[in-house]
Amino acid sequence: MIRGLGAMQDQGFRWFFIARAITLITGSMSSIALAFAVLQVDNDALSLSYVLSAFTVANIVFVLFGGVVADRLPRALIIQSCYVIDILSMAPWRRCCSAALPCSPS
Repeated sequence: MIRGLGAMQDQGFRWFFIARAITLITGSMSSIALAFAVLQVDNDALSLSYVLSAFTVANIVFVLFGGVVADRLPRALIIQSCYVIDILSMAPWRRCCSAALPCSPS
């Protein structure tokens, strides 16, 4: 066994690793998708800066709030709840955005 992959023997860690990888990939793509959606609706750099600034401020607020909550609740409950909330919150947005914005330019 390769020394760095020893943690993959634990099933709990494998599930955590897979969930974290998916979250990181989709989270990284969301800001890019958001930028393209704003530019498709209103091809203005100022509008894009407003939307990305609001996105960043919201992330900062939730990170601070999450830190306070994480100090008071068990770690496993926090991690599992965050992944469930993340999945549930993205499903309606995906449905809404895919219906509102056509995939091909007209």
